[in-house]
Amino acid sequence: MKLRTLVVTSGIILTVGCGIKSYVPTAPTVSDNDIEMAREWLSDVDNLKISDDGYINYVEALPGSSSYKWNTTNIKRISQEWSCGNMYPLLEKGFVIRLLFKGKGGKEEYFDKARCDAEETN
Repeated sequence: MKLRTLVVTSGIILTVGCGIKSYVPTAPTVSDNDIEMAREWLSDVDNLKISDDGYINYVEALPGSSSYKWNTTNIKRISQEWSCGNMYPLLEKGFVIRLLFKGKGGKEEYFDKARCDAEETN
């Protein structure tokens, strides 16, 4: 009986855990002038590109055949601090930030003004 309860409970936890989805941001609403301004301002940042539709894309990868693994807790913390701190003025203009961490344990994070404001109040 205990084994059956454990199996059922584990199944429920796995099902609920698999249903968790990444944050889906609103579409960017930034002007063409602001996109050009941001491209100039951020031109010296490696691995960062700004799309014509207002996404600020930052990609970081682990070395090719590396045995390293991303620490997802640190990814989330650093992504939130950078996006909702340093980059907040650009979010206010309507940009959306996409951070992609490639490799073992990597993940993709999106930040827009609404997410930063919601996480600020929590």
